[in-house]
Amino acid sequence: NCLLSTIGYLITISDSMVDALDHVLLTGDPENDEQFIITLLISRHFWVVGALVLVLPFSFYRTLDELKKASALALIFVFMLAGMIVAYANGIADPCMGNYENAESCKGEVEPFTNASSTISRVPIFVFAFTCHQNIFPIVNEISSLSQSRLNIVISCSIGLALVIFSVVALEGYRTYGSSVRGDILLNYPENNQVTFLRICIAFMLTLHYPLQLDPSRRCITS
Repeated sequence: NCLLSTIGYLITISDSMVDALDHVLLTGDPENDEQFIITLLISRHFWVVGALVLVLPFSFYRTLDELKKASALALIFVFMLAGMIVAYANGIADPCMGNYENAESCKGEVEPFTNASSTISRVPIFVFAFTCHQNIFPIVNEISSLSQSRLNIVISCSIGLALVIFSVVALEGYRTYGSSVRGDILLNYPENNQVTFLRICIAFMLTLHYPLQLDPSRRCITS
């Protein structure tokens, strides 16, 4: 599971960087767009390999405590992403800017309830969202003054914070675009500098989270 998740991380990192750099680097001029450096920078293979090389040094730390600064920075990127989604949902930014003939054409119908089969088919997504639970074992070993009450606080705060963030992103994203929302909600938003910045934030966030996903696999292989 961990290895498959890390592969998914690399794919998402490459997709995010390519989509962001498409907006930044491509001008529509073939002479400019076909330059070697630009072709390289908008290559998914380049970003998959580059991200892997970048995170490898961080993936061999002996304890999770050594990753706390990288994890804190990744959380900042998460909060920025959630904040931007809330801003678009509440009209602070225009979610249909430049891409549609009128302000409502980008939004689908908002349905308060769904059917059981559709809900069940989305269960793997919910499971994947909480896939870092395997790190609880090294966390238990590294907690100072370990007690059941302190462990309960760690578990409750981490799962609770994840639930709040996921709920805010899901509900506000759906409230913005309704049934027209895509699997990757950033594909709904207009191609502007703010969304491009968010794509880069997602790439860096996943890069910083990569060692946390890889750690259980590394411990199993080396133990």
